[in-house]
Amino acid sequence: MKSIGNHPRHQPIVPDILLVLHALSGCDTTSYIRNITKEKVFQRFFDVPTRYVSIRKLIYSPPPQDAIDTAEELLIDCYSFGWITKSLNDLRGMSKCCQYTQ
Repeated sequence: MKSIGNHPRHQPIVPDILLVLHALSGCDTTSYIRNITKEKVFQRFFDVPTRYVSIRKLIYSPPPQDAIDTAEELLIDCYSFGWITKSLNDLRGMSKCCQYTQ
């Protein structure tokens, strides 16, 4: 959080997004995502917040599909393998294939 506060912003931070990113990146009620730190999720989001704008809608119940898709895109973007994938399932499959070929 300290690094987020020190980073210059052109727009104010909406508090809802902090809650969403906290829950998405792992908290006391959800597990963390392997090899993705909370800091990395926050940093990736705040690097290009307009790209992930619909992620704020995850606070609604049920969350709209575009918010779910955007959350998946954020998680995919947090992996720095340089692979282009459309889903987390594709990413898991590609990483598994690479493990077997090495």
